[in-house]
Amino acid sequence: MQGLWDEVKAAREITTWGQLSDSYFRSNKSGARGLRVGVDLSIWIYQAKKTISLQNDDGEEVNAGL
Repeated sequence: MQGLWDEVKAAREITTWGQLSDSYFRSNKSGARGLRVGVDLSIWIYQAKKTISLQNDDGEEVNAGL
């Protein structure tokens, strides 16, 4: 979608895993629930496929199992 990142840029907040977990655990006084984080693996798989190019002796692309 063209222009999407321009629209959501104002809400962007860059933080480290350490800062995220520290902030959460300090505010969670009851300790009733741990911190759960979801990661979308599909973009990492896509990037790995684009980055890793395996070829056989004939120059044909070989499936690397990704």
